[in-house]
Amino acid sequence: MTGAMKNAFGGLLNEKRHWTHEVIHETLVDLLMIQKKIHTGVFAVMDGTFAGDGPGPRCMVPHVKNVILASADQVAIDAMSASLMGFKPLDEIKFIRLSHDMGLGVGDPKEIEVVGDPDVAGENWHFVGPYQKMTFASRMQHKIYWGGLKRPVEWSLKTWLAPWAYVASIAYHDYYWYPFIGKERVEEALHSDWGRLFFNWENLQPDDQAGRMSVHRRIYPFKKPARETLEIKTMKGAILPDRPFLMSCHTEYRIQARSQLVELLELPLRDRFE
Repeated sequence: MTGAMKNAFGGLLNEKRHWTHEVIHETLVDLLMIQKKIHTGVFAVMDGTFAGDGPGPRCMVPHVKNVILASADQVAIDAMSASLMGFKPLDEIKFIRLSHDMGLGVGDPKEIEVVGDPDVAGENWHFVGPYQKMTFASRMQHKIYWGGLKRPVEWSLKTWLAPWAYVASIAYHDYYWYPFIGKERVEEALHSDWGRLFFNWENLQPDDQAGRMSVHRRIYPFKKPARETLEIKTMKGAILPDRPFLMSCHTEYRIQARSQLVELLELPLRDRFE
């Protein structure tokens, strides 16, 4: 699971961070301890407009969930996001259990005060997690770090030979997984309200009504029948702090459509976002 604590993995560690994958849970706890020492206040905001289920980070199934989580407790926000996804934070997420037991934060959802939209905290999205539908790449990664390939292969990741893993990942994900599996998921996500907003973001311009944005040149990410107006309604914020804090995110965008659609299916993927 990637959340507030895992975010430090990419932010505080450099090019050798893959050395710690086999002890990733302990590494995240160490990084949290470092953050609490060197930063007087760390406040996390987690974007839950989309949530991904499955083997991440590249092969997840995106789901529109329309929540925002925020907290000054990195453990609490990860615990509540895990709970929303349908997991038991203290039983199934090792780094949350370790952090909770060490007093680095609150990992028990029962002990976390939820304000803003408490009803959201009771949801269960029934995600299956990364292990039930693993890809070839994720299975190989697990074998390299924790399975039968650890002895013959893992040593190479700590030498000048390490780039072979990046090449293998690019070959699998870019030339097999995305064209045959991932492309359909991406297209479906881009057809959602948030996906179209993301795709048209550079064309948005503020109008004379506060809280509204209009786009004069509307582009559909992929071919789809036009609707004259796309409304992206409010997104309720589930706020999960270690002290009372209230934030509501009520944003409304009105996107004015042109009748003419841009044909993008024939363009390479990278050109669709230019």
